[in-house]
Parts: sequence; structure tokens; C-alpha cells
Amino acid sequence: MSILTFKYDLGRDIEHNMNTAYKFKYSNRGNKSREWQVCSHLEPEFVKRLKKMNENDARQTLSLFLTEQYKNNQDVMDSIIDSMTQIWQKREKDSIERFEKFFGRSFIWKNITVYLITTRICPYNFEEKWFMINWLAGLPSILRTIYHELMHFMFLEYSKKILEENKCTPKEIDFLKEAYSIFVNTEFKGLNLEYDYGHLEQKDMRRWLLDNKDKYNTHQDLLLASAKKIKELNI
Repeated sequence: MSILTFKYDLGRDIEHNMNTAYKFKYSNRGNKSREWQVCSHLEPEFVKRLKKMNENDARQTLSLFLTEQYKNNQDVMDSIIDSMTQIWQKREKDSIERFEKFFGRSFIWKNITVYLITTRICPYNFEEKWFMINWLAGLPSILRTIYHELMHFMFLEYSKKILEENKCTPKEIDFLKEAYSIFVNTEFKGLNLEYDYGHLEQKDMRRWLLDNKDKYNTHQDLLLASAKKIKELNI
């Protein structure tokens, strides 16, 4: 049985659209136009009208829109779920081995839920063991998101405590966690099809990680050096 279970949850999609299209509740990650880019599945005029509504009206409007979208396109979504299940099953064993080799630690998760959503921001919940993917993005982009989010899971499981012990702040840990997605490009060649560009604000840190990765014998050595480097960036 695969460790990933793909499913659509209308309620989660509505709430996530409330947190993006209605009131943007995320960091722009150094990209001033991010708020509008993540809502590219909606017509601009629809988003403008939505933002002028009260919360209840906005939620009802999104509920009607997304319900209709799901009803009219359930065959497409079912096809994506089936395709991604097959694609991941073929890559799972090799992918897990590569994660374990890179971090030098075990991949401990047996069941992670992957929720399909319509926005381009894909949040996750480490404690509840789920993350989201944009089902409108296309299969290569979905696959890249899977590696991106699983990289977050491994980082939080095996790196967060070490960074805290080395006096890194929550902001610095989050910054480094996002920068680590650069390794999606190096560690999963042949499996991942789309380049992970990361966020603009982590550009320098990602470059440093890429340039210095092979200078350290273990992941922990790289992590400790990264903890010092991030202090120099003064984020």
C-alpha cells in the first residue's frame, strides 16, 4: 500500500480559497504579486467582487462556484487522482531511499493524505500528516509539489530540533526549511520532472546550499553550517 492517499475535500478547498482569494493570509515570500498569482484559477473580476463581500457571503459564493466546478469536472479530477496514484507508486520506493540517503535518517511515515485544491499555494500540516496539491497545475507540477512537501516533512522531523538547539529562531527555521527545496532538484533527478525554483526571498540561501552541499560529509554537518550562514543573512 502506498504511503500517499490522494483525495478531494470540498470543505478544505473552500476554506483554502477563503484564505487566499478572499483574504490573503500567507506571506508573499518576496513576491509582491503572489496574492493574485495564487488565484489564477479564478477570473480577476470574480476575485474583486469576492473581496468586497462579507465573510458569510464570500464563503457561500465560493462554495457554489467550487461545488459546480467539481460537479462538472469530476471525471478530470478522478483521472488525476488515478494517474498520480500510479505515478507515485512507481516512484515511491526509489524516492524514499533517496530521502533517507540525503538526510541519513529513516522515512518514518506510513500514511500521508494529499488533498487536491484549486489554488497555487499548497499548505501542509506536519502534525496531522497531510499536504495539499493544486490539481489544476498538471501532473509534472503536482509531482514536484509532492517532493517539495515531503522535503519539508523530513526537514521538520530531523532538522528543526537541531536548529533550535543552535539558537535559530522560528523565522530562521522556516526560512531554511523553504530554502531546502533546492535539493528537490539535485536529489530526485530522473524522478522529478519540473524544476523547483523556490521563493525569491530564499534565493541567496538556496544558492549557498547548492554550492556548499558537497563540502560536508553528513547532512547534520551541512545543517550546522547552514545555521551559521542564516545568521549572517540577518533575515
